[in-house]
Amino acid sequence: MDKSELRSMMQNRVIDQKQFIEQQNYLLKELNKELLHRKPHCVGLFSPLPNEINLNSIFPIQNATAAYPRVNGSTLTFHKVTNLNELIPSPPYGICEPSHKAEIVNPDLIIVPGLAFTKEGVRLGRGKGYYDRYLNANPCFTISLAFSWQLLQQISKVRHDVLVDLVLFYDN
Repeated sequence: MDKSELRSMMQNRVIDQKQFIEQQNYLLKELNKELLHRKPHCVGLFSPLPNEINLNSIFPIQNATAAYPRVNGSTLTFHKVTNLNELIPSPPYGICEPSHKAEIVNPDLIIVPGLAFTKEGVRLGRGKGYYDRYLNANPCFTISLAFSWQLLQQISKVRHDVLVDLVLFYDN
């Protein structure tokens, strides 16, 4: 199955909400443990799309600056956010982003979203390449959180794809 077919399958998947909440709570606890262990100075988060993990419950991050991405054409930048009210829905996707006036920062750890992952760190994104371009230009430690239905044995990888350093996955 090629990436576009896999992407379509993952985006159209029907998810049981009870299972979603149970797994989200587990993954957020695991992420908090990892953040306490790694002690980052600035953490890149993301505003969730439907069926993505909601990171807002870990905001603010103890002893770290929180940063959220903003899309500028084909470029992704991270901006310091001190209050979730600073995030506003932005075209073309309606994703909540910080204002273009917010301070640009370079996180030393980024939580990277995706539709599917392998344990080895291969990630299937939404196909626009924003995170791959950003991470190629701004390397840092990356973590992704994978629900049980997002963990796959294999995802095809191309040269510009950036592997995620750590995939935390639901394992109960």
